[in-house]
Amino acid sequence: MENKTLYPWAWTTFLLICMFANQVVQADLITETCKKSYSVSMCEPIFRSDPRSAGAKDVKGLAKILLDICIGNATETLNAIKKLQASDPNLEQLLSRCASDYKLMIEDDFGGAKKKLDENAYKEAAKLAFYGGARGPVDCEGTYKDKKGSPIRQRNTDIAYLGLLARSIILLIPS
Repeated sequence: MENKTLYPWAWTTFLLICMFANQVVQADLITETCKKSYSVSMCEPIFRSDPRSAGAKDVKGLAKILLDICIGNATETLNAIKKLQASDPNLEQLLSRCASDYKLMIEDDFGGAKKKLDENAYKEAAKLAFYGGARGPVDCEGTYKDKKGSPIRQRNTDIAYLGLLARSIILLIPS
């Protein structure tokens, strides 16, 4: 008589080994990609904070995830701008430029970069990611003449770094 209980256990072990091996490969993709990026210290924590990164098959997949993170960050900032504008009439006019810049950043720059990635137009995608990280924060902070800067200064700094990081990751995609 044959013992058939061994087979399910063997399959379970095999599947666990395959899953573990896949995680090791994905960890290597993130680590190796981030080593070549604009900011190694910022890159890995950003990717590791998003569970989709573990399933990325290649650098292009990581770039798409990062652009989604950029869009999410910019959207959160735009929402914060709207709340500030509603709470303080003095900020309404000052932050109107910031709100316009963030709308463009979300739709045209980071959104456009995602479209260009899908078209395999990597240089154009990298350029749009760079514009997203540079245009909005610089223009927004430029409306504040005092040394304190805008009330969203840290958010502007964060999105600038994200845009530069996205650009550097996109430029790593093999043509």
